[in-house]
Amino acid sequence: MCSNVGPCHWYSVGILLVTFTLTFYPVSSNVALSDFYPFGEINGDTANKQDDDGGSDKIPLSVNYTFYGLDYTSLYVNNNGLLTFKKEKKTYKPQSFPLNDNTSVIAIFWADIDIQREGGNVTYRQTTDASLLRRATEQVRKYFFLRKEFTWMLIATWYEVGFYGASNSGELKKNTFQLVLATNEEKSFVFFLYNKLQWTTGSNSRGNSSTGLGGNPAQVGFNSEDRVSYFTVEGAQTDAVINLTRTSNVDEPGIWIFGVSGSVIRDVHCNHDVQIEIVPNTGFMFGGEELYVTGPCFQSDLNVMARIVQTNTTFQCAVINFVSAKCVLPPIFRTGEVTLKLNPYGISWNYSTVLQINNVATMTPKVVRKEINQWIVGNKVEIYWNSTSLSSSQNMTVELMGYQYNNGTPNFTIINPLDVDGSLNSFVLPESLMSFQTAAVRVREKYPVPGSLPAAVWSDVFPVRVNANWSSLMCSTWNVTDNLLPSISSNNLSCPSIAKQASRDTGRFASDPLCRLDNLNKSTNCIYKPGAVQCFLRILQSESSTGVSCCYDDSGDLIDIRDSNGGGSSLRYTVRSQKDGAVPYFSFFEDDLLSSLHCCQYSDSTDMCQLFKKKRPPVTYEGYEPPKAAQAAGDPHLTTLDGKNYTFNGLGDFILVEDISNGVVVEVRSVQAQDMKGNYQNASIFSGVAMTTRGVSDVIEVYSDTDTVSRILINGLLVTQQISTSVTQFKDLSVYKSRTDETTDNILVVLESTGLSVSMDVTSDLINVLVVVGDDRMKGHLRGLLGNYNDDPNDDFISRTGEQLAANANMEDVHFKFGMTWEVIQNQSLFSSAVRQANDFIPTFSDTDVLPVRNGTEEMCGENVQCRFDFQVTGNEAIARSTAKFIDKFNVLKEDLVKVVRCPYLDTPENGVKNITGYFPGANVTLECLPGFVALSGDHRQTCKENGRWSGTSIVCAEKVVQTDDGHSQEIIIYSLGGFGIGILATIIVICLICQYQRRKPRKIIVEEESTPVDLHIIFPPSNIPRPMFENEEFLEILEQLNSGDGFKIPRPSYVDPQIFEEYFF
Repeated sequence: MCSNVGPCHWYSVGILLVTFTLTFYPVSSNVALSDFYPFGEINGDTANKQDDDGGSDKIPLSVNYTFYGLDYTSLYVNNNGLLTFKKEKKTYKPQSFPLNDNTSVIAIFWADIDIQREGGNVTYRQTTDASLLRRATEQVRKYFFLRKEFTWMLIATWYEVGFYGASNSGELKKNTFQLVLATNEEKSFVFFLYNKLQWTTGSNSRGNSSTGLGGNPAQVGFNSEDRVSYFTVEGAQTDAVINLTRTSNVDEPGIWIFGVSGSVIRDVHCNHDVQIEIVPNTGFMFGGEELYVTGPCFQSDLNVMARIVQTNTTFQCAVINFVSAKCVLPPIFRTGEVTLKLNPYGISWNYSTVLQINNVATMTPKVVRKEINQWIVGNKVEIYWNSTSLSSSQNMTVELMGYQYNNGTPNFTIINPLDVDGSLNSFVLPESLMSFQTAAVRVREKYPVPGSLPAAVWSDVFPVRVNANWSSLMCSTWNVTDNLLPSISSNNLSCPSIAKQASRDTGRFASDPLCRLDNLNKSTNCIYKPGAVQCFLRILQSESSTGVSCCYDDSGDLIDIRDSNGGGSSLRYTVRSQKDGAVPYFSFFEDDLLSSLHCCQYSDSTDMCQLFKKKRPPVTYEGYEPPKAAQAAGDPHLTTLDGKNYTFNGLGDFILVEDISNGVVVEVRSVQAQDMKGNYQNASIFSGVAMTTRGVSDVIEVYSDTDTVSRILINGLLVTQQISTSVTQFKDLSVYKSRTDETTDNILVVLESTGLSVSMDVTSDLINVLVVVGDDRMKGHLRGLLGNYNDDPNDDFISRTGEQLAANANMEDVHFKFGMTWEVIQNQSLFSSAVRQANDFIPTFSDTDVLPVRNGTEEMCGENVQCRFDFQVTGNEAIARSTAKFIDKFNVLKEDLVKVVRCPYLDTPENGVKNITGYFPGANVTLECLPGFVALSGDHRQTCKENGRWSGTSIVCAEKVVQTDDGHSQEIIIYSLGGFGIGILATIIVICLICQYQRRKPRKIIVEEESTPVDLHIIFPPSNIPRPMFENEEFLEILEQLNSGDGFKIPRPSYVDPQIFEEYFF
């Protein structure tokens, strides 16, 4: 076979040898017509017109059909032996792949077919007939992994067709073949079925008119619209193509089957290349996924061994047939790319490929635990799992798996005994579970394929829970272990004040997988964070950085862990930590989450909880600065990170934003805009975005697409189908994708080590881009079309050579002297494919005085200036509406990122209680002392003011003094000075001395049993403490009152100036 992704091999084990005789003499039927899928008008087919070089009209498909990673919704059946997407192809001369005209082609026998003069017919139909779908599914499953049965097929048949220019005996030469498309809406396949091939070439392709041979023979294979990807079947465009009736890639003469939904065509063949193919190419840390391997020529009498290089984990695979083997992943306690090596012959590990291992945090459990609050040792519990989650749903077994980390090695252990009921959905949690702190439920095959691990599905990870005393013991054990590690500080860490800002700060914070708004299972959401409705985790800046959890209540307010156990805190690990012995997710779960549960929720010890909060200090909003946002929308209209607005319409690849110091670069591809009829206009739009952190992350490319809306590539390979709606992890990249409406995909890319994110609204017409930067370390270090990020919008127009334009420069100067200087240097673009641009293009500048107003502008755009401009210069309503919508979205984002005024956290007074309504302006707090204590100072009721300060001071609670029999107190009033300083203490002493002289005998604050508490007078407001105490007017007034009537003086303290206040001191 021959394709763009590997060398051409003109051999294939298991494929019948093509001999010299077969090559030069026509051969007849090897797939009987009775083995074709039913065809013809009698079976409901539509027949093409009897035109030379004609074909069908556009055929709308009832499903999306994925070909080379792109989803197509329509196609054409062309008379000349090929099927095309997007447009017809009437070319009668077969061409070599890849084509130059970006046409997606499936060629079963592309040659100069003439049904107008030579007879025959071409028919097709779509079908969802259950029996046909089942037949196709079974046929594919012999050689490919297919979890779901097919749901749709298209059958196209060329029956008894001749070639153009046939004469004499050539008129008797006929070919019959059938092309079948099938999909289960996850994977797509193509069948080539050949009944007879008696000719290869039309006379206009230099073929012999009597034999139909020679010249430029038929093309057979696949071509992608990207002009790069292609696949040709062995013998195509050679005389040997006539032997397709006797050759095969599935060891069934005349039948060829291909997987076509991925970025490369999957062929069933084996060879001795060192590269192997594996499907799927992703798995989770738990393991249990079935992977199907092709590449080597497998032998059933030899053991096939596999190894994960990074963890040195070796396991056995099972041979299915000579071209494929099944490997079931074992648990792999790391994430990201890993190398899988294969030893199929017991000789060497020459075969290898790359797997993507995903974090448990992103996994949707396929085993669901019911009533999870009842999962306590000794209780009977229930689970639910869908039998279709595994390819074999019979003879399953349920196991309880305990997680441990011993001597630097993480592992799962089967916990016995486990008495599972006959329905496999309930059991009692055994006491043997107490040997572990973390567990999960696994449902697996009871009798796996010989030589393979059992396929399995898993529940979520859950804490082992016994009783309050056991949790207290677990908390104490954790404390001892944690003391051996460096202490954690919350200094320089902060949380967004409100949930809305946390959700907008996409470069620094991501939803906590255990507590998020979009969790469909509301009964389990935030189960470990009581009172919270959503939490966010700080995105990993490095594999060893400290984590942060920020949790919010139903009003969106930040919860402080000192007020509620549902609050967030600093963390030792993040869910992705995997450096210095940390295990992704499990280290976070055991060290940070379990310690919180055992110390504060499952234990009944307040002291234990205070211990946890001391070791995992709270993270507040103080010090948090919202990120800055920039945008590029429509024609395109840009707003820099410092808020400068302008329009730039260059054609080519440009640097949108770049930080040379840390390698961050985001590039955009700008192409000429088209109107609704496809005519090019004097404007431009962004059609692609590419970004990376050089030397750290993968390169990701995002494109708009007329058929699929969006396309995503990683390191040049198409991965659109792999992107999930939650999060897909690549090397130092997180990618989120969602369909916001019928015409728009939102794709969010987070460059994890930088604090920068790029959100793209992608339509079939253009890409609108929003960049969010939250890392202040980038300030003054950025460059490109989005400015230098230094809080000064007046110096954003700095060219690549360092020349600065005036902030009020006209758009023509901005275009040529600023924008065009940021064109990507040739051969340095992040884009994997080049684009041709017009060198003489000069756009309509946005500060042009007079532009004609098109009909419908007012109704569509209103007062939106950018929308009005885009409609005038492009004539494309879709572009104009997209511009208006995106700019409105950007303006809302800017409002959401305005810094929030919030009052600081108020501690509960020692020996007191606090009742607070919030921390935003207008919120109130009431402070009271506990029974047996009285307030010596402070304000019982305070309000959060507009300036972010409380209106008063916290109260100080002192123990009540009880009178003894002789009238003297045996207790001293004790209270906290809180940090007011030694001066306050001296003042209290002075007041006490005055009181002693004022009365004939000592007096105490006497509170009779059952009497009403008496609050002591506030000596002076703590807010005035910074002033010298003897300049405090309230203090002096109190002294005046104490001295009135019976003049007396007291000894002058040494720190009081001897020249002042002579009336009080001697």
